Amino acid sequence: LMNGIEDDDDEEEEDVTADSECLESILMSSVEFDPVGICAKALGTRFAKEFGVKAVPCLSHEVEWFQERMAHKTPVVVPQRLLNVLRRGGYFDLQRETQEVWFMENVRPPGEGEESAVVEKAMELLKRAGANDVTIMFVKIEAVVDPVKHKYMCRYNDAFVQYHVNDSVLKLEKPAEAIAMYVAQEYPDGHVLLNLMCSSK
Repeated sequence: LMNGIEDDDDEEEEDVTADSECLESILMSSVEFDPVGICAKALGTRFAKEFGVKAVPCLSHEVEWFQERMAHKTPVVVPQRLLNVLRRGGYFDLQRETQEVWFMENVRPPGEGEESAVVEKAMELLKRAGANDVTIMFVKIEAVVDPVKHKYMCRYNDAFVQYHVNDSVLKLEKPAEAIAMYVAQEYPDGHVLLNLMCSSK
């Protein structure tokens, strides 16, 4: 299951691939046969020992996404049937991995001094545009690509009612204006972005 190697008896079945479900993967990914996921967690532990704690299992078409947006992770291509088991063994899907990066890892409030001044200016711009309920947090994201180009600058955390902004925005020429724009893009009311754009002219 871990290495996608079939038994010799299965060689004559031409349609069988490493992505095809096998008895092990069916049992380990089943809530009925393994209610608490003991086997899946054990396999997850083995995966971490074999590939390292920074390794994350993924499908071949997901490798580029991880390399661009999660440079601190090492993508390891695995068959779908193994991925199904590892999802129960502590490894998350792309959506959950994104949530981990934006909302759980390296999140911090604005620092004192210049950062706070920048955020206060951004919030004033947002208030003028009609957004009065904005809380801004910074998050450090290790990415190898241009976050501006890939629209990887801001996400809204509805659980905490916060806007998490990539701290690389502080390196831009007009950080306060950029923060206001990125937050406005995530703001539920589209009029805020429109008002912000009109007021900047």
